[in-house]
Amino acid sequence: MIRSGLDDQIIDFDRINMGQILEESGIPFPEEKRRQGLYLDPTFIIAFQNRKIIGYLEYTHSRDDETCIYISSVQIISGFRNSEVLISLIDNARKQLLVDSFRAVKTHVQKTNNRAIKLIKKFGFELKNSQQDNASLEAIVPRKVIEKSKGMAIVEKWHNNRINSN
Repeated sequence: MIRSGLDDQIIDFDRINMGQILEESGIPFPEEKRRQGLYLDPTFIIAFQNRKIIGYLEYTHSRDDETCIYISSVQIISGFRNSEVLISLIDNARKQLLVDSFRAVKTHVQKTNNRAIKLIKKFGFELKNSQQDNASLEAIVPRKVIEKSKGMAIVEKWHNNRINSN
């Protein structure tokens, strides 16, 4: 990804897409930290429209616990947030992760990001204050809970409808 120039596209996308939430949280855009994260070889599932990124889901194994998947980022450009892009990204991640053995999924979310908080609760994540900073929450869900969550049921129904309509 780094050699392809996609890293610069991701950084630019993040800067625009995350700007408001970070600003509301009083956090400057962490460009250097973000670039370093791209060198840790995360998995990206990217949605494009006309060769432009409209959304992505990024995950890796947690550095703290290799038995956990860490969702580093889920970003969707504002014009596509109420579309099927998110469900498609989650569905593709689900397909890839089904072959992986993990016991839980972890992530962090900004306390001001109400839309994301509502979404991750549908997948069964439990939230607690983050030890990283006062502006974010730490979220974790065991594999068996996420597999049976209301959110995953929605993704599976969408997936099955797509298969049946083709």
